[in-house]
Amino acid sequence: MSMAQKPMTDLRIGVFQYRHVLRLDWMLLILVGILAAIGIITLYSADRSASITPPYYVKQMRFLCVGLVLAIIVACMDHRFLVSLAPVGFVALVGLLVAVHVAGETHK
Repeated sequence: MSMAQKPMTDLRIGVFQYRHVLRLDWMLLILVGILAAIGIITLYSADRSASITPPYYVKQMRFLCVGLVLAIIVACMDHRFLVSLAPVGFVALVGLLVAVHVAGETHK
């Protein structure tokens, strides 16, 4: 039985493959970084109130750093591992939707 004929569940799946980082679309990454920088600069220039601690642009920079770390982790993951998590993710998301329907409140 060749490798192409084996079902996905029989394949050995490695969670992380660091070589995927080398295959990133660097132009896309640079353009997204420029767009994020423009957004943070805009928030910095628009934030005139000193009463908010921390300012919005600082919060946005934190979210950007967390998102960057998560994006690198997901980029290093083997896509077959992510496919194997799909049924669990689907059940979890449907459960969250039901929880919102049951415990959620309607306003206006």
